[in-house]
Amino acid sequence: MSATPESSRIADAIGALSLATDLGSGQPVETALCATVLAVRIGRRLGLGDAELADIYYTSITRFIGCSSVCVEAAGVGLGDDQGLTYSLGMCDWVDADQVSASAAKYMAPNAPEPDRAAALRTIREMHASIPMLASLHCAQAKVLAGRLPIPARVRDLLGYMYDRWDGGVPGASGVDIPLPARIIPLAVAAELYRRVGGIDAAVDSVRSRSRGQLDPELCKLFERDAAELLAGFDAGSMWEAYLDAEPGTPRRLADGDLATVAEAFGDYADQKSQWLHGHSRKVASLAFLGADALGLPAGEREELRIAALVHDVGRAAVSNSVWEKAGRLSPVEQRQAQSHSYQTEQVVSFSPVFARITRIACAAHERCDASGYHRGGQLADTRTGLLAAADVYDALTNDRPWRGAFAAPAAADAMLAEAAAGKLPRAAVSAVLEAAGHRKRAAERAYPAGLTKREAEVLALLARSATTKEIAARLDISPKTADHHVQSVYEKTGARGRAAAAIFALEHRILADG
Repeated sequence: MSATPESSRIADAIGALSLATDLGSGQPVETALCATVLAVRIGRRLGLGDAELADIYYTSITRFIGCSSVCVEAAGVGLGDDQGLTYSLGMCDWVDADQVSASAAKYMAPNAPEPDRAAALRTIREMHASIPMLASLHCAQAKVLAGRLPIPARVRDLLGYMYDRWDGGVPGASGVDIPLPARIIPLAVAAELYRRVGGIDAAVDSVRSRSRGQLDPELCKLFERDAAELLAGFDAGSMWEAYLDAEPGTPRRLADGDLATVAEAFGDYADQKSQWLHGHSRKVASLAFLGADALGLPAGEREELRIAALVHDVGRAAVSNSVWEKAGRLSPVEQRQAQSHSYQTEQVVSFSPVFARITRIACAAHERCDASGYHRGGQLADTRTGLLAAADVYDALTNDRPWRGAFAAPAAADAMLAEAAAGKLPRAAVSAVLEAAGHRKRAAERAYPAGLTKREAEVLALLARSATTKEIAARLDISPKTADHHVQSVYEKTGARGRAAAAIFALEHRILADG
C-alpha cells in the first residue's frame, strides 16, 4: 500500500495506534501523545541533540505497547478489570504496598460487590512482591513489538529500563546507570497522568513525591521549576498536532512495507489481550489476503485488505478481560461492551490519514450483508469488506473460545455456508475464504527457534494460550505424561517461566496455534 507524501510519516501511524495502548492501559486517550510531547520538551531543556530526542520521542510513544502481555494476570486478581488495576499502578509509586492498596481501592472495579473488592484488595497486597515480575513481562513484550517497528534501533533497549528506579528499589539499573531518556519518560508519564486529574499542581506534587525514589531528583527539580512552561498548551484540546510537531529533526517517512509492519505489531498487541485471541489478527489477514487473490483482486487492493485485517481488532484493548474471558453467555450489557470494540477500532484507526484508505474496511469486520452486524449496523457493501468479515468468522469458529470449543473444519465450513444462505455473509467471499483455508500448499518442514521440535512448537503455541497440560494432551492426542514432558522441554529450551513468558517467546518467533 503506497502512502501519499502528506500522510506517510511514521509518527502518524504509531501515534494513532498509541491510542490503543492508552485504552489497554486504562489511561485517558492521548496520554501517550501528551507524555511524549512533555518528554521531548524536557529533553530540549537539557540541550539534547536530535538523535537522543528521537530516542525519547519513539520510546515514549511506544511505552505501553507491552501492557497487553499481563492483561490475563491483571484481570485474574483485579476482578476482571485489568485496565483499572493497570491504571491504579500508574497512579501510585508501586514499590509502596500501602499506596498500591489505596490506589487499587480507588480505581479498580469500582462497581464490584464490596466483599469481592475487599478480597481482591487483600490478594493484591499479598502479591505485591510479584509486581516487578509483571513489569518485566510488560517490558519484554514491548521490546519484541517495538523491535519490529521502523523506529530508532535504541528504542528496543530503552524500553527495558522503563520500570527501573533511581533508588534501585527493584531489580535492574539505578541512578545514572539508567540511560537519560529512560529517566525522563517515566517522569513525563507520571506528570501527565496526574495533570489529567488535578492540573499542573497535581503533576508537580506527583513528581516531587517520587524524587529520589522512582525518579531522578535533578530532573524532578527541573520539572518543578519549569512545569508551567513545559505543560503549556496541554489544556487546549487535542495534542495531535503538538505531538507531530515535537518530532525531532527531519520527520521519518514510511518506506514500502512499513505500514504493514506497524499494523502487524499492533495486531499482535491487541491479540495478546486474551489467551483466546493469540494470533487471530494475523490469521484473519492471511485468509482475507488469500481469498482476495482467489477472487483476482489487484495487488494493491489485496495489500490494503491485509493491513485492514491486521488492525481490525485493535479496539479490543478498550474492553476489560471480564468480557473476553467470560465462560458463559454475555449479559446484554457485556454484549454491548464487546461490540463496542469495533467502534474503538474506528476511533483509533481513523485518527491518522496514514490509515485513510483502510479505515472503512477495518471497521466493517463485524458488519453483515443484512445489516445485522455491528457497530454501525450497516451492510457489507463490497468484496473486501465481505472477505474480511468471512475471514474473521472462519478463524473465530475454528479456534476455542471461553464459552465453546473450536469447530472442526467441516463444521466451520457448514456454519459459514449457512450464514451465506441466510444472507449474512457474501457467498463469493465465503467460498474464497474456505478455498484459502482448505487448499493451502503444505509448507516445507521448518526449523524452529531454540532447538524446538515441531511437536514442542505446537505445545508452545498452546501454552501461549494458557492451555493446561491436560488440555494440551487432549488437543494433541497424547498422554498427559508425554504432554508434561514436552512442556518441561519447552520451558528449558526457551527459558520461559510461565504462560506470559511463553506467550512472549511465541509472539517474538511467530509461533501460532493455527496448525
